[in-house]
Amino acid sequence: MRNHQASPGSATRRRHWLFALAVSTAMLAGSHTKLSSAANSYRLVDAWPEVRPDLPMGFVSWADLDSQGTLLVFRRCPIKCSDGTHPAGGDPPGNVLLFDRAGRYLREWEPKSGGKAKEAHGLRVDRHGSIWTTDVQMHTVKKYAPDGTLLMTLGTSGVPGDGRDTFNKPTNVLVAADDTIFVTDGYGNQRVVKFDRNGNFVKAWGRKGTGPGDFRIPHGIAQDRSGRIIVADRCGLAETRCTDGRIQVFDANGAYLADWTAPNHTLAPQAVAVDADDHLYVDDTQNAKTWILDAKRLTVLETVEGASGHGMTISSSGDDIYVTGGSTGIRRYTRSATPRH
Repeated sequence: MRNHQASPGSATRRRHWLFALAVSTAMLAGSHTKLSSAANSYRLVDAWPEVRPDLPMGFVSWADLDSQGTLLVFRRCPIKCSDGTHPAGGDPPGNVLLFDRAGRYLREWEPKSGGKAKEAHGLRVDRHGSIWTTDVQMHTVKKYAPDGTLLMTLGTSGVPGDGRDTFNKPTNVLVAADDTIFVTDGYGNQRVVKFDRNGNFVKAWGRKGTGPGDFRIPHGIAQDRSGRIIVADRCGLAETRCTDGRIQVFDANGAYLADWTAPNHTLAPQAVAVDADDHLYVDDTQNAKTWILDAKRLTVLETVEGASGHGMTISSSGDDIYVTGGSTGIRRYTRSATPRH
């Protein structure tokens, strides 16, 4: 019986194979859904914002932060909307309330022209400080200067439609890094509409359905650091009663790239946001939590239990999460542990 000794070449090949196996194993481990050591590192800030008897929060639809850290709160109704969660004819128009980070009320922001929203829904502050609002009942998206001067109107006021200059109950708006405008035309049309920075129609994509690029209530929209467009395809709740919502990812021209849903295959994503570290935040009312994912890989990094509502915004660092809707109007969750790496 002879002893077989490995040749120098085969030994080298074995070392290379072991090294490749180690690298592959490490990459595979990193790709799995795994909570970080900072999981559950957020806490709900008590007694925030300040409670004032002359300023009931009522139903808050959405909120966003400006570059100074001021929080703009888009209030739909001051106490309770008379038609379920939506305003009826006798309800006052929506308004925008300003708070500092400590939760102190500053003042009301009011349009100088263009009027207030009949049904407040989405609100966005772009990198230039312009304030964008979506009005579901009036089928419009409006852009205001910080002083309240109306700068642009997308859609035709009071006229629903699916054309180049009409929406049917638009839900939200995104101003991309190059100032391109994306509108989730969500409750009626099930599509995303793209405009150039001057408000000229570029294209639209989507239809009602469950296939790649189809929608069942596109409700929130964000952009990651590589320029991809991320849409919260909400599904769920009274409109459809489905539970299989999803996150869909597109390139800037509307080409479908990927999607994500929760590990239990149920999801109702109301809103999405991306922080400076390219972490994706998903406000999920189906599972009553906010999911925090790696935006590029769509893998779960962390969850924030109880943090869910109708809308959401975050600080650029991701240290603060603001969730709107529900009986409390708006809640702030802040990170109290070592940040994720």
